[in-house]
Amino acid sequence: MTVQAGGLGRLVSPLCAVVFGVVTGLAGGCESQPAAPPGGFRDSDAATPEDGVVEPGEVAVADGEVAPAPIIAGNVVWRRLNRTEYRNTVRDLLGTNLDPGKDLPSDDLGYGFDNVASVLTMSPLHLELYERAARILAEELTQLPLTEELRVITEGEDLTVAGGYGQPYNDAFVLWSIGELTTPVDLPRDGVWRFEMRAWETAAGPERAKIATWVDGTIVAVFDLSEAPAVYALELPLVKGRHSLAVEFLNDFYEDPNDRNAFIDYFGIVGPVPLDRYEDSAWARHVKCLPTVLTAGGAAARTCAEATVKALAEAAWRRPSEASDVASLMGLYDASVAPATAAEGDIVADGAPPTEALALPLQAILMSPRFLFKAEIPRAGESALDGYEIATRLAYFLWSTMPDAPLLAAAADGGLATRAGVAAQVQRMLKDPKAEALVANFAGQWLYIRDVDNAIPDPWVFPEFDDSLRHAMAEEMRMFFRSFVFEDRSMLELLTATDTWVNRRLAEHYGLEGPGVPTSDDTWKKLAVAGAGRRGLLSQAGLLTALSTPFRTSIVRRGKWVLGQLLCAEPSPPPPGVEGLVDMATPGQAPKTLREKMELHKTEERCRTCHTAMDAIGFGLEKFDGIGMTRDLDNGFPIDASSEIRGTPFDGAVELAAIIADDPRLPACMVDKVMIYALGRGLSGEDEPLLDRVLADFAARDYRFSALVELVATSEAFLQREVRR
Repeated sequence: MTVQAGGLGRLVSPLCAVVFGVVTGLAGGCESQPAAPPGGFRDSDAATPEDGVVEPGEVAVADGEVAPAPIIAGNVVWRRLNRTEYRNTVRDLLGTNLDPGKDLPSDDLGYGFDNVASVLTMSPLHLELYERAARILAEELTQLPLTEELRVITEGEDLTVAGGYGQPYNDAFVLWSIGELTTPVDLPRDGVWRFEMRAWETAAGPERAKIATWVDGTIVAVFDLSEAPAVYALELPLVKGRHSLAVEFLNDFYEDPNDRNAFIDYFGIVGPVPLDRYEDSAWARHVKCLPTVLTAGGAAARTCAEATVKALAEAAWRRPSEASDVASLMGLYDASVAPATAAEGDIVADGAPPTEALALPLQAILMSPRFLFKAEIPRAGESALDGYEIATRLAYFLWSTMPDAPLLAAAADGGLATRAGVAAQVQRMLKDPKAEALVANFAGQWLYIRDVDNAIPDPWVFPEFDDSLRHAMAEEMRMFFRSFVFEDRSMLELLTATDTWVNRRLAEHYGLEGPGVPTSDDTWKKLAVAGAGRRGLLSQAGLLTALSTPFRTSIVRRGKWVLGQLLCAEPSPPPPGVEGLVDMATPGQAPKTLREKMELHKTEERCRTCHTAMDAIGFGLEKFDGIGMTRDLDNGFPIDASSEIRGTPFDGAVELAAIIADDPRLPACMVDKVMIYALGRGLSGEDEPLLDRVLADFAARDYRFSALVELVATSEAFLQREVRR
């Protein structure tokens, strides 16, 4: 069973009731979002701000401004945190190095992004893994910090030998033939622990006495002993619980009167490494009392638990908690810490220790829909989101994680009640390093940066390709888009920029030479590349590689990507039975180049309409091979990179990029993509008046990225929920 997030009430409400009974209801509007037709909802010829801004009336908005109506906020669907958002939120909420969400299922894509509510389903597997993650995290939170080194050591005189001969000898144990000594160890937590053994030998023969160390049936080290007593050690990552530890004498030697023996003074586990520092522990960050207060139990322990639960609930749920919420959560603590009741004559179980009891409400907080979803609970007659809901939308839009303290403070004091207040937070947040999430998650999906890691060029066809080049390709794309986020460049430069970032490996790939070219793969520099026949994103090797097949370029993929991702004019899917059309040949005359094969599309009426636009763009990029290297020949014949778009001729990638940069569909598509990503839903014709207004303001502000983000974040669609009529 898989349940759409929008209709999750039947699934999560019983879960909440079982766990802690806190949630009072789910947001209205659980229908799936309307799907955009192929090519998007916009008319591809009507994307300029002059076309179709209708003003049938005006409505008042925040700050006394007026806006054209009707503009709607769209359907409100509770959005589950996707895997990236969950990982970032757990990190920022708890300060943990654990990643318990790494095993969550991959998120589906909707409208090109993995944060769209209508595809973020909740399955039984999700619930099972969220429960497991919450348990692991709650256990870490309530783990008592170690203030002194823990030594789980067995002395030699207390050991017994298995499979050999030996006996206690003074304060040690002597192994006079091949044999094994074992001991169990119980560790209170996961971590890095140090194995220690103090031992020595009586020398005989050509070798030193060798001692193998075993952990849970696996050899982890072999030590050569010296005649002088010494401590032998190594560090091991071990999980909480019982482990079997053993040392084994491997190379007995005896030639009368020479006898090699091994002496074991002690061995065991010491740690953890490094020793916990209380002030750096999860306990010190989140539990509102010293360990001795909680472990003592009683009223003081409960007061500590209640303060801890309240603070974590507010941070995790991204808003102040209600007294009833805390009371419900503390019911779990009280039920766990109290002794069980039973009929007369039955055995009565003692209550759990306070630390274990505290883990239950903390786990419930992390399993709550208020944590796992971007919760927006409707209020009768109100369309505006409250400050905390806006703070959550802003944080996950710009940072892919939870709101920080200044953002929550703005929500509390009314700073997000006006567009000016929201705009101020947007500008602050874009300067924060966490805005890097826009590069990784928004641009990573929109511009296919993530797809570079999935490209598989054939090593026989492209022997130059290796992992260092793959890394350089993806990093160039990230650094390029990063300049739009943090340097606030005009978004039109996405296609017209004459410079990019390269390291040594990528400079070699692009044929860049001379002063200023990096001499190391770890050094990145901004260099001009126009002289190398490159300009903007369309000439970057990472994108060109991601849009190729393993064996050659793909004219169709490259053209389709430009139409769909940059112009929002996605071609219709191909009709059945045409997938092999590119391999057709004119009888008696074999095509010489890929372009000649692609020209065959024009002979088929059902293919001509889409391929005329797609292929023209792909032709313009044909002087870059399947890994983005420049070339002049295809199959030994000169490449013709000329074509035309809407009657405008061009020759090669530079002229193609200039035409697309001037296409009014480009900025309109940028507005659409940012809006979809910010809202987590698809767009429809009802959104068009708002989108046209945002587009006009985007143009008036020189197409700056920060302007577009601010315009989206201060729009009615972002600040309001749908008013149902």
